Amino acid sequence: MNLEETETTTTAATTTTAGPTIVPKDPGMYLPIYVMTGIYGAVFILAPLFVRKGPNRGIIRCCIWMSTFSLWMLWFTVYVSQMNPLLGPRLKNTTLAWISHSWGKSSEEPSEGSTDTTLAPTTDDQS
Repeated sequence: MNLEETETTTTAATTTTAGPTIVPKDPGMYLPIYVMTGIYGAVFILAPLFVRKGPNRGIIRCCIWMSTFSLWMLWFTVYVSQMNPLLGPRLKNTTLAWISHSWGKSSEEPSEGSTDTTLAPTTDDQS
């Protein structure tokens, strides 16, 4: 091994030991999180300022804060769970064939007993 190969290997090794960097598929997919967090943050801060003075002012403000935070958490959880779903739909071949037929897609029919889950039309053309 000559010196140049050793330097390249060392450089590659030091680069990979830092760990992989995670690059999002679409940087714009985080924009709704920032926008909605800003809107909920504005409601969280500004809405309690409009509560009239009275004996229950503190309780009303607390209700507004808790409601706003709870709604934000609900929205955030639903949005983030849709970004990378854990499970997809599990469909049988007959269901996939029916969907393919009704959508007008044409492809080869799967063999008998196949576990292939690609869309394939049935041979029963009733039109």
